[in-house]
Amino acid sequence: MTRVFKVFIFLLLIGLVSSIKALEIKITESVNYSITTIQERYYSVTSPNDKIAKSFKAKIWVFPSSEIKVEEEIDYDFGKNYEHFFYRYIPYVFRIGLDEYEMDISELEVVDKNGNKQHFYSEKSDETVDIRIGGGEKLFTGRQKYIIRYRAKGSFRYLDDKDQLYWSILGEDWTVPIEKVEATFILPDNLPSQPELECFTSSYQGENNNCSYSIDKRAVQFLSLKPICPQEYFVIKLSFPRLFA
Repeated sequence: MTRVFKVFIFLLLIGLVSSIKALEIKITESVNYSITTIQERYYSVTSPNDKIAKSFKAKIWVFPSSEIKVEEEIDYDFGKNYEHFFYRYIPYVFRIGLDEYEMDISELEVVDKNGNKQHFYSEKSDETVDIRIGGGEKLFTGRQKYIIRYRAKGSFRYLDDKDQLYWSILGEDWTVPIEKVEATFILPDNLPSQPELECFTSSYQGENNNCSYSIDKRAVQFLSLKPICPQEYFVIKLSFPRLFA
């Protein structure tokens, strides 16, 4: 092997090693950029697939029997996507510390903004009542409004000195951001005193008080102070001095 050929092979190897290192750097930068982009999109108000819930409004009537009636109004934007179904997962199991409570969800109904009944299918999974709205050849796109009604028993905790309504407004199964969340509770007449109020939002990062509340006679209103991220939940507690004793 001539000296010139050896030099040629040496330079070729150096060039090959440099190319491999440059490729590794490019791949690493690309992966890091992709991860950062995914995280930014996941926790921003803009959904990666252009779908977003513009608002979630709940109205909850509390009866002296401790049963509650719920009406949820969901303003949902599919963007340019076309979907056969809209899904809502209503939690019926909630845990506080080591205690677990289970509610009974009944009298489900789904209507549109004009009050027309909508086709839906529901089934009970491990911790949620799963509602699938839609069917047939109908496709959802753009802005849609869904109104879901139901009754719930077992949402109260009966403690030594108080009765507490613990309510997770959204659950934890939302896959798109929600710009605004609002919940209004209509309380029974002739309460001996106003309830103690508490609310918080929470995710894997921990609990935050990104919510506010106000009370006007029998109506208690809770509001989110910032958009709710996917899989973040919004919990409300109303504590009464032995209301149902």
